[in-house]
Amino acid sequence: VKQTHAATNSDCSLDDLNTKTERLRWMLKHTLGCPDTFEFRREEIAHLDKIYGSYPPTCETHESSPVPTVLHRTNDVDVDTTKVTDEDVVESFNYEINHSEGSLRQYLHHASIASIIGNTIFVHGAIDRLTMRFVPSKYSKFDLPTSPPPSFAEPSIDIADGMMIDDVHEWVQSLNKYLHD
Repeated sequence: VKQTHAATNSDCSLDDLNTKTERLRWMLKHTLGCPDTFEFRREEIAHLDKIYGSYPPTCETHESSPVPTVLHRTNDVDVDTTKVTDEDVVESFNYEINHSEGSLRQYLHHASIASIIGNTIFVHGAIDRLTMRFVPSKYSKFDLPTSPPPSFAEPSIDIADGMMIDDVHEWVQSLNKYLHD
């Protein structure tokens, strides 16, 4: 985090930068590859607040906030993003992941990393030389790979390495098991 901010915040200490906000910004940029998502989320919250009156929903508003049947074109309407604090953005990510009604949590509950339909494979992300056949171990750190996975020319005895699976159907099944474990 400190290296990321060194050019603009040279006077900041690591303790000043070790906040939920800065950690989330770092994760979005460095592990998910989406450096603008924090600010996009701020704008989205402002739009949701304009549509529903609050975000994230409170216990009182969650049940009474119907799922829209018509898409709103709020991009034609100016929203004041300055009213959405960094803490609001962090809390929205926290809500979406940790609350039982959070949309990301619900999506992940029903999601698959990969699916084969006919002769086509659909995946979240991409299949490339770094990911093809590879199933991470449940102990794996989630980040963008910078090097190929272990070759597994010889079977690994370390479960933390993950595994390589040659059969595409077994690979897909193992990836989806990894997600839900």
